[in-house]
Amino acid sequence: QIIANERRSHADRRVWVEYGLESSHEASLLWMNRFYTSSDFADAVRRTAARGLPVVAHVILGIPGETPEMMRETARFIADLPVDSIKIHHLYVSPHTALEGMWKRGEVAVPTLAEHVAAAADFLEILPERVSIQRLIGELPGEWCLAPDWGLGKELLVPFAEPGVRIVHTVHTAHTEPPHTPDAPLNALWSRWFGVMDAFDAVLWPTWAQQLAVAERF
Repeated sequence: QIIANERRSHADRRVWVEYGLESSHEASLLWMNRFYTSSDFADAVRRTAARGLPVVAHVILGIPGETPEMMRETARFIADLPVDSIKIHHLYVSPHTALEGMWKRGEVAVPTLAEHVAAAADFLEILPERVSIQRLIGELPGEWCLAPDWGLGKELLVPFAEPGVRIVHTVHTAHTEPPHTPDAPLNALWSRWFGVMDAFDAVLWPTWAQQLAVAERF
C-alpha cells in the first residue's frame, strides 16, 4: 500500500526507493542487529520494481568476518534482482554505538583504503551494466567518524578519468547548519566538497531553491 501511494502521489516526478541490504549473508545481518533477512530484502525489491519504482540498494563492504568472496557473493545476489542503482559504503565506527566499544577493545578492525578500493572494484565488476553507481564510499563529518580516518570522501573520485564516463554529484543534504538561515555556517561536508567541485561534470540539486541559494552565496 505504501509503494502504491508513493506511485500515485509522485506521478509527476521520478521517485527512487532505497533499501539497505548491507550484506546478503544472514550472519552479518544478525551481527549488525538488522531485523530482516536477505529474502525479506529480495521480496521488497521485487514488489517495488513490479510497481514501476526504481530501486537503490545499500551495501557495506568490510563487515567483520566477511571474506572478499563473501562480498562478491553479495554483489551476485544484487545482480540477480531488479535493482537499478547501488550505494556502496565502507565500514566505519561512529561514537555512542556498540561498534565503538568493540573497536576500542580491539575486537574488530576497520578496512584500510586499499582494502576498500579492492573490494569495491571486485564488487563493481560483478554488477550488470544496467546498475548505476550512486556512491562508492561512506561519508560522515569528522566528529561522527572515529575510524577509519582516510581524510577522503568524494575526493576519492576526483582523479578518476575514463572516456565516456561522467562524474555527477547528487546533493541530498542541506549545505548549511541549523537554523539554515542564509548566513548560517556551512556544513563540514560541503566545505570539503567545494574544494573539489570543479572536478565533477554536473551537480543534481534536490530543489531549485537550494541551487539558487548556493549560487547566490558562493
